[in-house]
Amino acid sequence: MGASQTCCSGNASDPPLEAVRAEPQTAGQSPSPDGTETKDTQDMPKPEEPKMPEEPKIKEIQNIPQEPKKDVPKQKEGLTFTFGLPDGSTKDFLFKTRPIGIQFTKTTPLVVKTVRPDSPAVGSVELEWEVLQVDGVDLPAGYEATSKQLKDQVSQLPTKD
Repeated sequence: MGASQTCCSGNASDPPLEAVRAEPQTAGQSPSPDGTETKDTQDMPKPEEPKMPEEPKIKEIQNIPQEPKKDVPKQKEGLTFTFGLPDGSTKDFLFKTRPIGIQFTKTTPLVVKTVRPDSPAVGSVELEWEVLQVDGVDLPAGYEATSKQLKDQVSQLPTKD
């Protein structure tokens, strides 16, 4: 293929194209522009990695309105009764399950009338003690309101297994 041939160059005034034989390359070499010499490509500077655009920084969002929590009845872990003792001191007792096993007078303030033998309060709560507070809150005035509140609160305790 040493001869030059004119082929489809598009313009008659263009010089004819010459066919050139390609030489096999060894790994790590590339031909020089004239096709006669080779260079070790390991000495060539590596192309720069394309830079990725920086991710936008996420700003902390504050004061996001939240849906109001729905009132879901949940069982309480316990109910703390504060008792007034005859000597003027107080004592707290935590009831973890129901029934609590105590009967009270039908007057206000509520006074311990009996402690049943299966009550968790046996040996800790005594007769004649007055109920002053439940979970740190004073009981309402009047027997009916006090009785209703106490029954509502105790009903939220888990039952004894």
